[in-house]
Amino acid sequence: MKKMSSGMVSIELIRQGEPEPIYNAAVVVGRGEDAQIFLSDSGGRAEFQYPAPPEELSLMKSSEIRPYSLCEIQISAPGINETYYTGCQVFPGINTVLRCEVQPKIKSVIKKKKTIRIPAHGMWAHSPNNKDGGAFSRELDSVEQIMPVLCKNMLGTPDFLTVHLGRADENALDITVSFSDYIKNISSGILYPTWPEEALRAYILSLISEVRKRVKTGYYRNLKYNFDMAAEKYARYFDGRMTFEPINRITDELICWHLSADGCLLISPWEYVFLTQKGLKSEEILKHLSGGDIMFCQYRNTEQADFTETVKKGCAGSEVKAVQQCLNRIAIHYLTIPFIKDTEGYFGSCTESAIKAYQQQFGLDDSGFIDKTTWQSITYAANAVNKYRNTGRDANTEASLRKKSVIFLGDTGQEVVRLQHFINSISRKFGKRCVPPVLISGEFDERTRDSVNKYQKYKRLPQSGAVDKKTWSMLYDDIADFASIIQKPKKHPGMPVVKGSEGENVIFIQGALNSISKVLKGNGGLNIDGIFGGETEKAVTEVQILFGLQSNGEVDEKTWHALSAEYMDLAGIVSARGYYAEG
Repeated sequence: MKKMSSGMVSIELIRQGEPEPIYNAAVVVGRGEDAQIFLSDSGGRAEFQYPAPPEELSLMKSSEIRPYSLCEIQISAPGINETYYTGCQVFPGINTVLRCEVQPKIKSVIKKKKTIRIPAHGMWAHSPNNKDGGAFSRELDSVEQIMPVLCKNMLGTPDFLTVHLGRADENALDITVSFSDYIKNISSGILYPTWPEEALRAYILSLISEVRKRVKTGYYRNLKYNFDMAAEKYARYFDGRMTFEPINRITDELICWHLSADGCLLISPWEYVFLTQKGLKSEEILKHLSGGDIMFCQYRNTEQADFTETVKKGCAGSEVKAVQQCLNRIAIHYLTIPFIKDTEGYFGSCTESAIKAYQQQFGLDDSGFIDKTTWQSITYAANAVNKYRNTGRDANTEASLRKKSVIFLGDTGQEVVRLQHFINSISRKFGKRCVPPVLISGEFDERTRDSVNKYQKYKRLPQSGAVDKKTWSMLYDDIADFASIIQKPKKHPGMPVVKGSEGENVIFIQGALNSISKVLKGNGGLNIDGIFGGETEKAVTEVQILFGLQSNGEVDEKTWHALSAEYMDLAGIVSARGYYAEG
């Protein structure tokens, strides 16, 4: 007998407006006698396998059978409103990710169970063989509709979009989402995740490019709407839709790239699949569809939306929410900046305190207001810590891990200080209920041991309360946001450039440092004289701290590549090739 196909469903539970996960929530899958119950772990996660139809159904345009199964999920726990999801789609061999923001209960308010009805997948909704009917049958218009041609090679899209949850002329809510989450959401509604990866890569890059053009040209705002995107004939954002791991991963890889081409490449997604089946790679598909006239360009993300007026305490809106989310990304690495729990777009006392702390950290006027200079500085810093933070797996880290000894209750010193900083960073990422924060004292006290125990429990390590090599390794990996930079735009001179050096390399370094300083602080403070003195050393150290590199004031190969890439990026020089990873 043929073994039945199945897919994985990963539930991520958090309280609305809070970064902390929900522990021990009941996740009920299905109904009646067939229902299964799972409990969320300390990270708010619950995973289970679910039956799914054979993969070949999703590779046939004329399939008469829906190529995915539908899963019903009910979530309940003390202190939250019961939430029910219907229409969650499961494909064979694919990890479906459902991120659930549930509402906390308010004693004075009686609320009924909340039901989220996920619409049918766009491919199946418009299939002539779809006989499902009901609420899931025709949620979208044809995805084969081609978007109007907009101006090409437009760079600089904000990290966050205001999205209208309906057509532009419909009465619907506006929400703020990140650009990458928007792409993941709509891609998961119009692409089957079981399709060949080359087809997915080509279509997602086309989609990123077209959405970026529409936002950058202010299509909806020029029509006097107060949002960036609305439901289109090719895609509709649905708040609460599941996403799929292959689509999420590819979007993360390609989000900083766009196409420069005449015309629009958003034709039927099936055409991408058919070209892949003929043996074409993603780059070849895009060149074929564009007639060969195409460039692959890197997105220059330092060109952000400007604040036209000062934003201060008492204000509200998508701009405030964008700043709050950027500050929280930065706060993971700068412990002087407080974490903002409520990032719903209201400028309150917590946001004001975080902005003042940020301004003090980076040498800006600590007014507590968001002006153009502060906004550009915050968005640049948020992108920098995402791009370059690499306290995880490089050769230096591996060497230091081999040298580390076990530390435990009663120990003191610099390694304990490092551990306590790591604990507090992880506490901010995963929530203090998972890993409680500690006092930075340099003493391995009971409170530090308790946090280590909870971290080890969270990571399914033996709960010894001592930090051995395996625990150190996990800590390093968890505080790393992204791997170090991939591109090396300017060749390193072959040896570190240090204090006392002179010449063209120093001039280049000083120019790069001034470009970064202008974005962060509003001015470039170094005299470009080609002499590596104390001020240059200090500026190098500050940038190394921002990028998460070894902060010794020396420009080694890694620091050189980071400075080189940023200098080119800020100067408007973008790479036109090489976005495809090997393998």
